[in-house]
Amino acid sequence: MNRGLIVLGLFLILVVYFAVDKGVRKWLGIEKTEGASRYVNRFHLLGSLVLLGVFFVILTQNEGVGSGELVGSGHLYAVIALLIVSQLFDGYMHWKYHENPREYIITLIFLGLMIVLVTGILLVNILM
Repeated sequence: MNRGLIVLGLFLILVVYFAVDKGVRKWLGIEKTEGASRYVNRFHLLGSLVLLGVFFVILTQNEGVGSGELVGSGHLYAVIALLIVSQLFDGYMHWKYHENPREYIITLIFLGLMIVLVTGILLVNILM
């Protein structure tokens, strides 16, 4: 795949991310808290680090599987499931402990967008 196309795709994803974030916050009246950390407490930070560690363990267990065989090996599905679990964990922690309890709505909306994006990429990859 062309590197320029990948960079353009990542740029478009970032633009959509910021546009959706701003639009959803305005639409639902969810203020962005200034100076607030992404992590609401130490358990949230520790849980996120554990999930990140599991993510890297899964990626390093590839053992010579080529990118074309990644789907068949199950690694891709494990990574997608881990990303979903990570977002659900963040959403729960924001809902339960964040100063602005409606912050979790933003996390869940981005989880939905991520699922749609990943599904679209997988379908395009399967069809090509």
